[in-house]
Amino acid sequence: EIIKPCLAKGDVIPVIASHCGFSGIETLQDHIDNFHLEEDDYCDPSKKFNAWNINACEEDIEMIVKTGGLFGLSFDQRILGITKKTKKSKRNGVEILWDNIEGIAKSAYNNPRLSEAEKSSVWKCMTLGTDFEGLIDPIDHYPTVLEFQLFSNNLVFVIEQARKDPEAKHLAHLKSRDYTEALVDDFCYNN
Repeated sequence: EIIKPCLAKGDVIPVIASHCGFSGIETLQDHIDNFHLEEDDYCDPSKKFNAWNINACEEDIEMIVKTGGLFGLSFDQRILGITKKTKKSKRNGVEILWDNIEGIAKSAYNNPRLSEAEKSSVWKCMTLGTDFEGLIDPIDHYPTVLEFQLFSNNLVFVIEQARKDPEAKHLAHLKSRDYTEALVDDFCYNN
């Protein structure tokens, strides 16, 4: 209610969402309407994301991108979508983090209200918001900042695998491993 009128007047206020994940839910109103469903292991229809309203929806991503804001990805298992059933699975590592990063990117790239330039800027809007200073249950493979180098290396590998998919238009700008490494450096250190 505050940001949209400002944006319409050319007044840009960067929107920041941190210590959260991607919900896979379309709008803020959907979050409000589905509040009563928020119990343990409540997921979006794809079963990839924690659909609780603590996480950002597609409408939030749109506002972050439009305002040149930031999205700080939490490393908390529950926030990212690890359920009781998947706690001991392979997803409790770089996979769940990549699912959230890719979900955010796809949300921007599939949004008809964003220009092509805005869509590609989503990569400059994502960074770390680990919540390590809080009481969290971190991803098994990256429980502290000491594992950031391992995480960044693993993320490069996962993105390199994902960009081989010809349908991955959100990764089309990555022409080589050097581009992927630069994107990961931005996400982990520069953004």
